[in-house]
Amino acid sequence: MKSFAILCVSLAVVGQVFCNLKDTDVQVGDCDGTGPIVYEEIMNVQLSIDSIVIETKFICTPDVSLVLKCIEIKDLRNDGTNGQARVSAGGPGEPCATLEFTSQINTGMDFGITVWGMNNSLTF
Repeated sequence: MKSFAILCVSLAVVGQVFCNLKDTDVQVGDCDGTGPIVYEEIMNVQLSIDSIVIETKFICTPDVSLVLKCIEIKDLRNDGTNGQARVSAGGPGEPCATLEFTSQINTGMDFGITVWGMNNSLTF
């Protein structure tokens, strides 16, 4: 697992700080920036000519004493060409979640994904 610093209750990567939510960002759960980070990734999917790319990620906590607290998916593009992201199953209070990403036609996708956990006894 990669280690990143938490800034502005968000993700700081390679000198960039993503603090403000955009309409295309997704936040599910209690996203106050506390708790252990159980999953983190910068997802970059290259463009696919004349097609739409669909990616699915299945994420679980690495420890049975934890459940998911917050799922934060940041749109890393500022030009309106990124795809859409959603939590399609599971989520906060559960040990696992399924994330789905769909690109626009002829574009790739760039998302920052951060998932926090919490002690299983503190579930919603």
